[in-house]
Amino acid sequence: MRKLFISFFCILTSLLLTAIERPSYVTLTTEDGLASNTINYIYKDYKGFTWIGTANGLNRFDGIDILTFNEFKNKSVISIAEPDNTYLYVLTEKNLFKYNRKYRKNTLIKIADNKSQTLKSLALDKNQDLYIVSDKGLYCLHKNSETAIKIGEKDIPESLTLTNIHIDSENICWITSSNGLIKYDIANKEIRISHNAINNEFICLVENKNKIYLAT
Repeated sequence: MRKLFISFFCILTSLLLTAIERPSYVTLTTEDGLASNTINYIYKDYKGFTWIGTANGLNRFDGIDILTFNEFKNKSVISIAEPDNTYLYVLTEKNLFKYNRKYRKNTLIKIADNKSQTLKSLALDKNQDLYIVSDKGLYCLHKNSETAIKIGEKDIPESLTLTNIHIDSENICWITSSNGLIKYDIANKEIRISHNAINNEFICLVENKNKIYLAT
């Protein structure tokens, strides 16, 4: 009887685990209303809406319907950040926009350095200042400003190509690059570059339980 009970318990547990681990999927394509089938970025806002940055524009998905924003038509949207309940920062490969969701008004944010550049990623700090990385360096857009200024010019060599950015729970800015990991202490304005003995060409990063994970 005990063996039968153990066998039944194992089978039942296995079935429950299988049921729990089996995810359900919804496939969205241009036939459903996406601006493009090439997805660059996905962001979930405070209301639970899913914003989808594509190679050909910006969409919002509420779980049923897809909304297209013509303000970003023919733009490759690569990153999104939410400073408050009204605005979104929307980054394309060439421009940064501050988008008013309530009035659907788009404001182009000026990049102080007028060099031709490719924008890569962005992140908000605890003060709602926005940090942007491009192939030309690191920029900061202070809250309520309309111009992003270049920072870290003396400490970040021009030979480095910045690839991604993340600001952790301690308000430390981490930036991946073509030759090392850059740590920028926002409060003290200190920059340090760390190198790996195996491979220093990092392309992205993520934080989990106070650890930074890097990908090459």
